[in-house]
Amino acid sequence: MLKDNPRVIIPNFFTSLNLLIGFIVVWLAIGGQYDRAAWYILLCVIMDKMDGTAARAFDACSSFGIEFDSFSDFFSFGVAPAILILSFFQGQFNGNMEAVPLSIKGACAVYILLTAIRLAKFNCADKEDKDFFYGLTSTQAGAMVAVLFLVARKHELWLLRDETVMSGILLLFGVLMVSTFKYRKFKKRSARWLNILQSFVFLFLALLVLFHQWPEFILAVSVLYFVGAVIQTHFERPQGTDPDHEPPA
Repeated sequence: MLKDNPRVIIPNFFTSLNLLIGFIVVWLAIGGQYDRAAWYILLCVIMDKMDGTAARAFDACSSFGIEFDSFSDFFSFGVAPAILILSFFQGQFNGNMEAVPLSIKGACAVYILLTAIRLAKFNCADKEDKDFFYGLTSTQAGAMVAVLFLVARKHELWLLRDETVMSGILLLFGVLMVSTFKYRKFKKRSARWLNILQSFVFLFLALLVLFHQWPEFILAVSVLYFVGAVIQTHFERPQGTDPDHEPPA
């Protein structure tokens, strides 16, 4: 692989960082540093975006890179967010895992399972749809769990301590990942000013993540993008797309 195209090391470097930061997330969550763990999940999102961008920019896509990216995403956006929520509830019961509600344990397990199914569907896809996502990507699901956690912690929202609500949120994101509804990708546009705006927004969000600031803004942008993309997709009603494909972030 390296002999044929040495440039594959560039996207795989970011994929490696994604996986290693995901391990740090688990470490921090188990150690009770919940906010830092949630911010590091968002840092994984940046690494995941960078590996896809690097692969396209350097023409360094490979079958190994696709598989490696899926393994990293499964850990960083499937296992790590579930461990974060599970560890947080364990902390609420003074470290007693037996006291953690069964609904939380079950929801975390199902969330991990559905993340694996989502990524497996991507790996089995026959072709790539260049315009649309089908269902919530694992990256977006993990990011939403993390940013909702941060906002709830910052404002001491009641939902974070309600096992029924938190279980429902995990199950909702899990079901959305394996659903087949479609929405437009965040990608290069024909208008130059739109590309500049998109790049600026991504850079600004990355800075917020690096400096652990304004999770509310990150949440608002994420929701607006998702809702806007869904509305745009349903108004346009495009055809000839593949319902089982999850493109790289």
